[in-house]
Amino acid sequence: MSVARSSLWAIAQSVSTQIAAMAGSVVLARLLSPEAFGLLGMATIFTGLVAVIQEVGMGSYLIYKQQASPSFIPTANFMNLAISAVLTLILVLGAKPISSFYGAAEVETIVYYIAAGVMLGSFGMTAKSYFQKIMKFRRLALTDLSAELLCTAAAIALALNGQTIPAITAKFLVRPALQTLILLCGPECRIFLRLRFDRAVVREMTGYSLPLILSQMLIYLSSVADYLVVGKTMGSRVLGLYTMAFTWAFLIRTYVSGQIARVMFSEFSRIQGDPAQIRNQYLRLMEVMAFALFPLCTGFCLLAPEFVATLYGDAWKEAVPPMRLLMAAGLASGLGTVSGALFKSLGRPDYELKLFSVMFVVTCGMLYAGSYFGILGVCAAVLAENLIVLVIRSWLVAKLLKLAMLRYVACFVPSAASALGMAGVYLLATALPEAGLPAPVRLVVWSLILSAVYLALSRFLNRPAYRMVKQRLFPIGQNG
Repeated sequence: MSVARSSLWAIAQSVSTQIAAMAGSVVLARLLSPEAFGLLGMATIFTGLVAVIQEVGMGSYLIYKQQASPSFIPTANFMNLAISAVLTLILVLGAKPISSFYGAAEVETIVYYIAAGVMLGSFGMTAKSYFQKIMKFRRLALTDLSAELLCTAAAIALALNGQTIPAITAKFLVRPALQTLILLCGPECRIFLRLRFDRAVVREMTGYSLPLILSQMLIYLSSVADYLVVGKTMGSRVLGLYTMAFTWAFLIRTYVSGQIARVMFSEFSRIQGDPAQIRNQYLRLMEVMAFALFPLCTGFCLLAPEFVATLYGDAWKEAVPPMRLLMAAGLASGLGTVSGALFKSLGRPDYELKLFSVMFVVTCGMLYAGSYFGILGVCAAVLAENLIVLVIRSWLVAKLLKLAMLRYVACFVPSAASALGMAGVYLLATALPEAGLPAPVRLVVWSLILSAVYLALSRFLNRPAYRMVKQRLFPIGQNG
């Protein structure tokens, strides 16, 4: 499967799964209170670290390693199960202390549900990494979408039945169980049921994976320190509002940039011996990503009031100011996400370990200072953190690929200029007297107008990326 086709399948997987997930979360938000989501956020601050370790595990090395012995997959399977069993035990033992930290007894039950999901999901981890390695993203897309739809239906049914805690934790328990069942279906999956402990293979895996796991742990700790500060100092309701705003603000990083990074990790690993090809592919990718990310994040920022009013209602309107600040942070994070795949594929996972070893301390200091100014102070600290990380990641990419920094930055400038022009049109138009249209109508109308304005500006300010995207979407009948 080609890189473009794999990327499209990965994005299709992400977008379709996320549409189902967000539709379910909107329904749940209507049925449940912000406090319920705040309780979930309190638990996932701690359990998410376990999920990061499990997700990275030995799977990244399986993708990176191009030639492996017959014992490689059974050993990877054994290690994934062993690591997950230890992580599950840690969660079970830590459930009570976590709930005591917040003074919320419900958090203990939530952690138990998540611990069960960690163990159930572990049986499919090796299969998931293997299918990513051989770029079977269509299969992964169908697996994730099927599991998400069934999980969403179960969560809504539980909420309607008054089962608040099972409803909000369904995606952590039901979804991994379903993903495992689907991934292990088929005769070719028998190898993922075999277990073996090969010491030589384990040494190779841990030598590569340990720095990667440590760097991802630091990235995660930096990313959830804000949740910890908000949850501890401002309570479950404010944390619920912050969680919703953060989820949408970092949606593109997680479900677009993150999926592209998955594909490019496999592709860059495959061509790791051809620096020129990697450099050219990376620059083209950055131009296309900037073309998509700048208008999406800018549009979300501009239309946040209409968006929240339409999907969530008045109970969530206080999430609008945090969402606007966090959108800028999400943009910075999304632009830098693929660099992690580049570092891993070229055997330099230590880059991010060193970066986030320093940034963790810096982030904690900024969040502590920002907390004195309430939720907006925390959001400003998150924005500052992501901007700093983007600058350093960009410098490391330029160094690794032997690029001039100005050439790398030039990938972003045309798209940024088009997005700024789009924002200028919106601000000028909204300065005029309003027509008094309902929020859903304003949301749809302005989304269409802003899209048209951005494309029109891009045709003049960002012609290469505009033509590249147009030819990808409409390959027939293009004359340049």
